Amino acid sequence: MAILALPLVFVGWLVWSFVAWLQNPTLSEKQKVSCAEALDYAGGGLPEGATDGHCDVEVRPDTTCTVTFRMPRADVQKWLTSSFPGGSTDVPACEGRHDLCWYLDRTAIGTAEPGSAYVVEVGVVYEDGNTALVHLTAYDL
Repeated sequence: MAILALPLVFVGWLVWSFVAWLQNPTLSEKQKVSCAEALDYAGGGLPEGATDGHCDVEVRPDTTCTVTFRMPRADVQKWLTSSFPGGSTDVPACEGRHDLCWYLDRTAIGTAEPGSAYVVEVGVVYEDGNTALVHLTAYDL
């Protein structure tokens, strides 16, 4: 009888955990956060001259931050290399969607730290001669 009880207790716990996870809105909905907080999680900072920032976070088993803002076009490359060193512009999936892409996988280069983003993906669209629209996604695994 005790042999049957253990699997039943385990299955009951799994069902309870799943229902609790579904009912917790902080685990299933995006929440607005400050862009400073989102970029801190990504491991960088909001560049000087940034405007129109929209930032949110979604926490499920992993954490994903999405950030969108505009910045001076001339400062994009410097911001990327200083904020996300070790990244690369060699991002085949980006072609045609953005004018410039940046990809950083901290697990691949050995700089990942618990509590911060392991991967940072940035897509930049040059809107005009002076402005760049930045889309950043940062997540852990």
